[in-house]
Amino acid sequence: MKKNDLIWYAFERDAVPAALQGIVDTRLNGPALTFGAPRPRDGDVVVGYCERPHYQDRVLPLLIVTNEHSTSDVFSWMATYSPNVFPLSQFARVISDSDWEFLASLAEERVPRYMYEDRWASLILGELLAQGDSDSDLSGIPFSRANACYSTAIAKASLIYPKHSRAFETCLSRLRKIELDRSFVQRPVSVSLLAKIWDTLHTHEYSRDDQHAPLEALISGAIEILLAHQSITKGSADIDLSSFVELQSDSIEERVLAFNKLLRQVGARAEEEITDPRVNAIVASAAYLVGRGTSHIFLLRRIAKVLPSAVLWFGVLAALTGPNCWDEHWLRAVKGIEKHLRVQFNWEEPSLADLCWHEYAWLADVYSRGEYLEGLSKNLPNVVSVEVIPGASCQMRLASSVSRASDPEKAQRRETKSLREKELEFVVGQMVALAAKAQDLVLPSRPLEPEKQPSLFEGDPVLSSKPPRKKARGGTGFGR
Repeated sequence: MKKNDLIWYAFERDAVPAALQGIVDTRLNGPALTFGAPRPRDGDVVVGYCERPHYQDRVLPLLIVTNEHSTSDVFSWMATYSPNVFPLSQFARVISDSDWEFLASLAEERVPRYMYEDRWASLILGELLAQGDSDSDLSGIPFSRANACYSTAIAKASLIYPKHSRAFETCLSRLRKIELDRSFVQRPVSVSLLAKIWDTLHTHEYSRDDQHAPLEALISGAIEILLAHQSITKGSADIDLSSFVELQSDSIEERVLAFNKLLRQVGARAEEEITDPRVNAIVASAAYLVGRGTSHIFLLRRIAKVLPSAVLWFGVLAALTGPNCWDEHWLRAVKGIEKHLRVQFNWEEPSLADLCWHEYAWLADVYSRGEYLEGLSKNLPNVVSVEVIPGASCQMRLASSVSRASDPEKAQRRETKSLREKELEFVVGQMVALAAKAQDLVLPSRPLEPEKQPSLFEGDPVLSSKPPRKKARGGTGFGR
C-alpha cells in the first residue's frame, strides 16, 4: 500500500482514544474526512486507515499524524486523561505533519540499495566493537546489539531517504539530543566522533570501487580517502604512515614489526587515552595494512582502551574496500547485521520502537530524570527504543538499570566466591587425607603387636578359664 491509498480522518483529542481502538462512527457528526495530505489543526489528530471506517466494523489505524505546534498539548492531555492510550506508538506509527511533509515523498524514491547495505554494516560492526565489545570474538557477538548503535539509525536514514541531506541532518541532530539525556547510559564513543566517520562514508556511499582491482590498490585507495577526510597530509600529523615502508612488505613478520614500531612512536603502550581521531585513523590504517584486510583486527583489541576509535576507522576501511578484503569472521558478522538493514520500510506498518521522536522529546522535557521511562512498557527490559525518524530507530539503555544491577551482581559474586571457597576447602581436605595415608604407607613404623582375642567367657566366675580367686581367711565364718 502506498501513502496515497490511505484514508485520512481528523479527530478532536477527546475522540482519539476510541479511534485508536478502531471504534469510529462516520455517520452524522462523525470525524471529518481529509483529502490529500493530512493537515491536522491545532489540538487535532489525523489518523490514516486502509479503508473507510464503518460504525459496525472495527478498523485499526495505520498512521497517526499530529500538528507540530500542538503535539505537546495533545500528548499532555492523553497522558493525563487517557493514560491507557499513551504512548500512541503502541497503536501505530506516529509522525508530525512537518516530518510527513518532507519525508513522505523521499521514502518512495528507490535506488538499488543492495550495493550499499554491506558498507553501513561494516561501519556498524566497527562501532559495536568500539562501544564495549572490543575484547569479544567476532563469531560470538549477538547481532541484536547492532540496534543499539548510533550508526544503525544513520544507516537506515541514508538507505530509506537516499541522497537527501535533510533526512540525514535531522537524524543526526536528534541523536545528539538523545546522547545528552542523562537518563541513558553514556557511551564511550560520542556522536560527534561518529559524525566525522559518517561523513566519510556518506560522501562515498554510492561509489563502489572496482572489485577486480588488486588488493593493494583497493586498500591504498581507501586509506587515501580516510586520511583525506581527516585532513591528514604529510607532516600534518605526528605520525607519517608513509615512513613505515615495512607495512608494504610481503613478509607478515616485517609488517607486524613495523606496526609495533608505529605503536611505540605514538605512545600506545602508555595508559593514557589518545583521543586524537587522526592518530586513531593512522593506527587503524596500519593494522589494515598488516593483514591486508580485516584478518588482523586483534592488533587493535589490545590497545582499545588507549586508542578507542581506531576500530571505528578500521570499520570504515572495511566498508570502503569491500568484501574482497574481508576474512571469514568479518564477512559473517557483516552479513548478519546487513539483514536488518535490508528490511524494506512501509508507512502503513507499525513501528517496533517504544516511542516516536516527538513522544520521547515531550517525555524528556516533562520528566527530567526519566522516571516515566522506567514504568513504560518496553520491548526489552531496561532498554528504550526511540524512532528518531520514521524507519530509523535507536535503542538506549536506562542509566537506572546499571545501579539496580550492581547489588545483585555483587551478591552473585559473593555467592560464587563462597561456593568456590567451599569447593577449595573440600579439595584441600582430600589432599591432606591422601597425604596422611601416603605417609603411613611410605614411612617405616613399629611392628604391630598381634591383637589378643578376649576370652569368650571372660568375667564369668564359673565358665571363665581363669582360676577362681581365693577367699580371704577369716571372714564371716560361714565357710567353717
